[in-house]
Amino acid sequence: MAVPFATLPDLELSWPAITVEQAEDAPQKLAEASLIIRALKPDIDALILAGTMDPDLPKMVVCGMVKRALKTPDAAEGVGNQ
Repeated sequence: MAVPFATLPDLELSWPAITVEQAEDAPQKLAEASLIIRALKPDIDALILAGTMDPDLPKMVVCGMVKRALKTPDAAEGVGNQ
């Protein structure tokens, strides 16, 4: 798997209120979000290397995706089996 576009320190910088529990889940989510971006824009790494895309852009998007994912409660949370 390729290196994620953002790291846990990047996420913590953009989201100072992240909890310890959220930070534990963040590295996997950062990798998953980066994978999604690469699937949607396969040439993104080449664009960054060529200097035609600012690497801060995918970093910002990945951090936003992960923040949103970690702040959203699981759909099944609080649902009982009766």
